[in-house]
Amino acid sequence: MTETFSPPKAPSFPAKKSPSYRLKQVDFGDGHVQVAKDGVNHITHSYDLTWASISNADADNIETFLNARGGFEAFYYTVSGDSERLFRNSPPIRAWEDSGVVCTITCTFTEVHTP
Repeated sequence: MTETFSPPKAPSFPAKKSPSYRLKQVDFGDGHVQVAKDGVNHITHSYDLTWASISNADADNIETFLNARGGFEAFYYTVSGDSERLFRNSPPIRAWEDSGVVCTITCTFTEVHTP
């Protein structure tokens, strides 16, 4: 069963959304190029997310969930202002602030397309 990521706090803003395109391309000898989309879901979105100035406990909760997925197991998440989608994550990066009292977590969520 696919789990839903519900962090203890919403990520800080601004979050960055980046599309990537999967294309097929054929180069002809006379300089012409033919390009076509590769598959039905040829556009995949990635989101760079940051949870800034959160408690160590909140950072632990976020890290525990994301590390349990190991970067390969997909999960549901709703990015602010968007619909719920399926994602995989890059390894979370944790930075401590104020002598370790609060933390910042950053990672990238990449959209997953399933049949």
